[in-house]
Amino acid sequence: MLASILEQPQRHYSLELLAEQAPMSRSAFAQEFAACFGRTPMAFLRDVRLRRAAELLRSTDLPVSTVASRVGFASRSAFTHAFREGFGRTPASFRTAGVPAVAASPP
Repeated sequence: MLASILEQPQRHYSLELLAEQAPMSRSAFAQEFAACFGRTPMAFLRDVRLRRAAELLRSTDLPVSTVASRVGFASRSAFTHAFREGFGRTPASFRTAGVPAVAASPP
């Protein structure tokens, strides 16, 4: 389950799906995950996606909307909002500034 998130963060994940893979109830899985990783499973997934997006923004010239979809965000606006929360700037300004991807929480 964790390997799946790290290897394929763009896939659609839900708490139910992750708990089934564990196999645990949703509440037990969420509680155990948070105890182990210090954040919820969905926050962990968001952080993995943001770090992957930061890598793509630094290493490619893909449009921001393409980066957003490649890492699993449903829309460019949702991606931009999450990226700004994680890195303190928009994806476009991050790319322009060449900022290292250390602001988002590590997986």
